[in-house]
Amino acid sequence: MLHSSEEGFTLIEVLAVLVIGSIITILTFNIVSSGMENSKHIQEKALIQNESNYLLVVLREFHKRGEEYSIIFNDEEMIIEDVNQKHTLVFNNYHYIINGGTEPISISPKDNDKSLRVNLKLISKRYPHIEQITNTILHRL
Repeated sequence: MLHSSEEGFTLIEVLAVLVIGSIITILTFNIVSSGMENSKHIQEKALIQNESNYLLVVLREFHKRGEEYSIIFNDEEMIIEDVNQKHTLVFNNYHYIINGGTEPISISPKDNDKSLRVNLKLISKRYPHIEQITNTILHRL
């Protein structure tokens, strides 16, 4: 028998508070983990764009010199070299594709009317759905 002078919570009230608290905790966890995952993707996109820009700067420097140079790929690195200099880029996080393939490319700016069309595609190894595609033309005056 219940007396009106008794204080406390009933079992139903305690269970309701636990259920509501659990729902709020699960929703908060999902929002935070989703935000962290989105942050990682945004960071990866920025890194892949920086890598693409750096590679284009290196290619531009070699192309400006006007001497024949070559681009050689393998699974771990890309080597850009001419008579005077060799530049090695190590593939830690990305797959590189230049002008549609990964075959060695030999370029002679003196013979190719001093311009070169470059189609560069970088694909993230960690997140394969993230890629950076850059199309540009390297000129030599």
